[in-house]
Amino acid sequence: LWDFNLIVCNPPYIRTGDLATLDPSVRNYEPMLALDGGEDGLDFSRIIAKKWKAALRRTGTLLFEVGYDQAEDVAAILSQCGYHNISRRADYNGILRGVEATL
Repeated sequence: LWDFNLIVCNPPYIRTGDLATLDPSVRNYEPMLALDGGEDGLDFSRIIAKKWKAALRRTGTLLFEVGYDQAEDVAAILSQCGYHNISRRADYNGILRGVEATL
């Protein structure tokens, strides 16, 4: 077991069905592995919330970057995995793009 105070992640969160609509500057130059988050865009969020829990200290924090409409879904995933103090963070445009939680 590890002993991290903080894990910050920017997992792939784009829905598979949305990949074709990405701007060519992203779609043509970024690896699909770095973009494709599965059917609902949350595959990696689920995996990270479950598998990296053991790496955090008891009061450690897990922080995600999320898609523009995924904050509530990621918060629910974290809650289901036993995280607490779940909060959402807005970007400079007021869009919820970060979710953090503690053990």
